[in-house]
Amino acid sequence: MILVRPARLAALLSLSMLLAACGGGKGSTANPPPGVTVLPGDQSLVVNWTADPNVEYWVFYGPPGTNQFNFDTIPGASVVHGALPPLVVSSYLLNGLQIGLINGQSYTVSINGRVNGGPGGAATTPVTVTPRAAGANWQLGPTLTNSIDGHADALLAGSYGQAWYYNNGLITAEFLAPEFVLVGQNGAAFYSTLDPTGQTFSYTPTVTGVTSGTDLTGVISAPSFGFLAVGTGGQASYSLDGMSWVPQSSGTTQNFRGIGAGAQTAFLAVGDNCSVFGINGGGTTQTTVWADFSNGFRNSPGFTAACSSATPPSLRAVAVGNYAEVMVGSQGVLAYTSATAYASNTTGVWVPATITWPGNVAPASYNLNAVTYGVVNETQPDGTFFSALLWVAVGDYTDGSGTHPLIIYTTNAAGTNSWVGWNAIEFAAQTGSLHAVNGITDPGNGGLTQLVAAGDQGLILRDLLATPVTDTSGNVIGATITSTPAQSWSVVSSGTVNPLYALVFGHNGLQAPGAAGTRAFTN
Repeated sequence: MILVRPARLAALLSLSMLLAACGGGKGSTANPPPGVTVLPGDQSLVVNWTADPNVEYWVFYGPPGTNQFNFDTIPGASVVHGALPPLVVSSYLLNGLQIGLINGQSYTVSINGRVNGGPGGAATTPVTVTPRAAGANWQLGPTLTNSIDGHADALLAGSYGQAWYYNNGLITAEFLAPEFVLVGQNGAAFYSTLDPTGQTFSYTPTVTGVTSGTDLTGVISAPSFGFLAVGTGGQASYSLDGMSWVPQSSGTTQNFRGIGAGAQTAFLAVGDNCSVFGINGGGTTQTTVWADFSNGFRNSPGFTAACSSATPPSLRAVAVGNYAEVMVGSQGVLAYTSATAYASNTTGVWVPATITWPGNVAPASYNLNAVTYGVVNETQPDGTFFSALLWVAVGDYTDGSGTHPLIIYTTNAAGTNSWVGWNAIEFAAQTGSLHAVNGITDPGNGGLTQLVAAGDQGLILRDLLATPVTDTSGNVIGATITSTPAQSWSVVSSGTVNPLYALVFGHNGLQAPGAAGTRAFTN
């Protein structure tokens, strides 16, 4: 995917159009632009240069040796026409295939230009860099202040905006969506733009239109749909671009705690008192259709008693995988159903997952706050390949010494009738809770390469799952699992002691918003 800032739209044209444009016209060539820098990110590059407003620039990138004359013949090479700095080059979809930059693989970048449609001029000296996995080194951005109340309110959730879609045979970048959207207490909302250096993201506050005092606790995006945020009191708000928001009527006053996407315009919002709401529709009309699916959960065997008690569980997060969807919440709730159950009816049966708790405290003393899903792929030295489905949930447990972080995981969850048990990992040496977990997928092997969790006191936990496997020419052809998935976590310094409430992966790396307007990030 190639993303540019608002008002700097770019399109990938067909190869024939590119070649014709590169060599013809009545204008003139342009000198190579000065000040070229290429910064490696996680599966991405940020290309910057000093631009002349009268020059149309072409950015050529690909394996070492790629240039303006051979980019159309080298596998993995490409060009961005009409580019403006800073330009982010990353993964995109082409005819259903993921084309992307691979961590550990080197890429060469050069730039040339033309004036008034003339022939392309001489290119800049090629710059070669190597993308690398993010997550090890964190830093803090400026404190973000809520435009509604002028306070540095807690940022409770975040989402990365997808900006590409396939339209009439062309891959088109309409940069309506920002890189990241963060939301939080008292309707706080921020959207990001890439700063002029191409190195960091700057955040601008915006107004969501929700009731004053409402906390936005979840936000999610989907390609060509926009952003949907939910919060306390059943509040919800919708935005096509992350900047202009339209309040929504959810039909409930229950507090929403999280939202997940089951399809491009189908979502599942969950919350207090065993609340489950399905959402369908959307797009340019900025309207959504909400349906109360709570009874499908409350009446499911295994949850009826808890949901009808004086203190019913709070559902806090939901994730959808290839074969199932999973909800997690307080009192050790972890439930699953088929991946399409909520989209087709309001009474889908949710099944309690089998969890091997350590046994030192009662299951009801465990709370789960977030869940993620991915596929771990491995290419072994003999060339054989296998993959395993992986689910990971995070939260906390309380014992006689206080509250401690908790991670539970399961693999080979191939369907609703063939689940293996979930295993728990307790971090007794740490205090507090984990609030967020996310997995990073590398197009080099099509699977997860690392897991990251975040929580209280700025705690960041990282599990590096895989390292690249290369052929004799140095090309990345897969990955080797370097640890047992979800079981080998290390503590990484985030640079803050404030709680971190969300983890969002996008271009260049991770964003972790938290208390008091905190934003930790890695690139």
